[in-house]
Amino acid sequence: MPLEIHFVRASIFAIKRLIGSLLLLCAAAPFIRPAVADPAILYVCDASNNLIRRFNANTGATIPGGYPAGVFVLPGSNDLDGPRGIFQLGGSLFVASQNVSKSGTPGQILLYKLSNGRPDGVFVSSTSPKPPFTPDGIICQRGVVYASDFAISDEPGDNPPPGRLLAYDAKTGQILREFDPPDDFPFTFHPRGLVIGPNGLLYVANMPNLLQPRLGGQILLFDPETLDFLGAFVNDAGGVNALNRPDALVFGPDGKLYVTSFRADPTDSDSIRIYDGHTGVYLDEIELYTPPSPPAARAFAQGILFGPGGKLFVPISGGDASTTGRIRRYNVQTKAFDVFADVPTSPQLWYLTFGKTNPGTLAYDDDNPGGGKPD
Repeated sequence: MPLEIHFVRASIFAIKRLIGSLLLLCAAAPFIRPAVADPAILYVCDASNNLIRRFNANTGATIPGGYPAGVFVLPGSNDLDGPRGIFQLGGSLFVASQNVSKSGTPGQILLYKLSNGRPDGVFVSSTSPKPPFTPDGIICQRGVVYASDFAISDEPGDNPPPGRLLAYDAKTGQILREFDPPDDFPFTFHPRGLVIGPNGLLYVANMPNLLQPRLGGQILLFDPETLDFLGAFVNDAGGVNALNRPDALVFGPDGKLYVTSFRADPTDSDSIRIYDGHTGVYLDEIELYTPPSPPAARAFAQGILFGPGGKLFVPISGGDASTTGRIRRYNVQTKAFDVFADVPTSPQLWYLTFGKTNPGTLAYDDDNPGGGKPD
């Protein structure tokens, strides 16, 4: 047989094998696990522009894609209006949205695909039974999504009705239970950030005083199974060098509790206050700037999270134009920081989550890439 015929037959055979392999690959495609939860990504709520940004979790570089400047969720996508909480679960990004521009409309918890940032439905809508009116922090633990509801209305005035804690089924979004403070509750209840502690209890930052100068704050304890109130872990009347208007809180790798705090007056500093993780005793603080300002530019934060290398990541949500829109990365032992990322067009960077953030304890967990799975 001529050599040319052998060559042609061999070529045809090779092409058939290639086509067969491609067909098998296409047939198997539905069973290939998509890379939807990249552990090397940091997602951050941009409350000013109503979008979610993403960065390389190790370098701070914006991640290129179909959107500009590291934008993962487009402005207003899925009716996003005031993102105030975020975590990853089961291939979706859960985002609390306050509906800040819609007076009288309750907030929502929205879903986005981790594969591309596109809308993935609504977990709890503003028309669902018991929606969070003003969500300010969401987490998930053991098949339950917990949401803090800062205030249950936006009635005029500086002292709206107290808020609630809400618990939803992580698979269906159905309301499971709520904590609505009774008349004899010892604190004015306006919950903000929340986290599951090392002891399995639910820790909730509370801002009790909405009237100026808005001093003081508590870290309150709840049973996550029942939402029964268990007492105050931290109770501070506030003032200079004290806890004021706490928002985000997180336990560090060192077992200590880190809480954001606002200054009491121009002689005070916005800070991250540090407490013993077992007793609630105040230990130290990380000043976010040193008064008076100027020359030191003011900076305050409302979202914090530990990430790679045991560093504390602090998005600056307000203060001076030279500091807002930056994500600082702190060494909590030395209190030194570097600027991990800078978004000049975003003066309000808020809550954040890494690909390895546990959605309940908020710990940076190497054994939990992708933010966890539904129980």
